[in-house]
Amino acid sequence: MEINIYTSDKIVASAVYTNTGTSEYTPFELKLEYKKDKEYDPNKKYKFAVIFSASKDGAAYNAAVGSRLLVDDVTIINE
Repeated sequence: MEINIYTSDKIVASAVYTNTGTSEYTPFELKLEYKKDKEYDPNKKYKFAVIFSASKDGAAYNAAVGSRLLVDDVTIINE
């Protein structure tokens, strides 16, 4: 199995937004979903990654022709 940002065993929680094909700006919110086999430990240090891509395989440069991603007003709230 190829290890990547979706399959790494180091992932504690993730959130993925899947667009249904709208061509208009659409506000949305995501909440992290914690992995069942992982438990957050406040005594550990973690790295936090936020990845924006115009398509699921955007990191591999496999976006659909004409794909466009506009990102605006990002807020990360840590409670």
